[in-house]
Amino acid sequence: MLTTTLQPGLAIGSEVDFRVLPGDPLAPAPFRQAGSSVRGLVDASAEVAAISYRTVLLSDIHLGSPDCNVQRIVDVLTRLRCEHLVLIGDIIDFWKLSKGGSWHADHLRVLSLILDKLRAHRTRVTYLRGNHDDLMRHLEGLQLDGLHIAETLKLEMAGRRYLVLHGDVFDHTVRTGWLPGRVADSAYNALLAVNRLYNWQRRRRGLEGFSIAGAIKRRVGGAVRYVERFEGHMASLAKTNGCDGVICGHIHCPADKLIDGVHYLNSGDWVESMTGVCLSWDDALSICDWSRQRVG
Repeated sequence: MLTTTLQPGLAIGSEVDFRVLPGDPLAPAPFRQAGSSVRGLVDASAEVAAISYRTVLLSDIHLGSPDCNVQRIVDVLTRLRCEHLVLIGDIIDFWKLSKGGSWHADHLRVLSLILDKLRAHRTRVTYLRGNHDDLMRHLEGLQLDGLHIAETLKLEMAGRRYLVLHGDVFDHTVRTGWLPGRVADSAYNALLAVNRLYNWQRRRRGLEGFSIAGAIKRRVGGAVRYVERFEGHMASLAKTNGCDGVICGHIHCPADKLIDGVHYLNSGDWVESMTGVCLSWDDALSICDWSRQRVG
């Protein structure tokens, strides 16, 4: 059971403890001190024929939302080969679907590709619920043919332990009740709608897309402080639970850094950044950037 000192009495649900022993094919990258910003982004765009890693962690795909870059995630999953795929929440956007959303064949294809990895490629798949797919809590604890559904995961790799979870547990707009979280979500969706129109105009001029929300999180004081507080809470949570690092999503802000001696990794999202956390076959742990991956 996950322990937190930031909200006394909070009991987070089921947890998978996945131990990788030395010499195991899932052995991780050596721990490397990271800087204060995203470090060592690996441009995955060059891998056209195949994308191959030992372990891949993805979050915030938001299937069912018009802002999901579904063609890009379909392209990546079609080419991806890995031994362990960890889905860190908000894979399906039930909040958006409850209002109609945008669900079409490619959204269903994402789920089919994940199931194909279980069947055809014998990939382990761990699904950790987030806040937009909170309905998955009813399936927590399910373990079936390589598929595990839980709320948290502990990855022990080469003697170092990483706590893996979505991250909404420390977002006060989620913890203080249903309405504030929905209001914040509506404001974010409005910003994304403006961003879609802005990027449509940019593409007409032959320019690349630009994330307004991403720029706000990097440059506007209040948003920057929110991200910093979130990252600090996550690092503290890892320490509280006896872990050397933490891997999460939720805030759509990919990062790889050291915070008070804790290795903090954020896998990003498939709305703005198109990134994930990847463990390569030569034991290198990094943020992979698929934002320039060719699709189609």
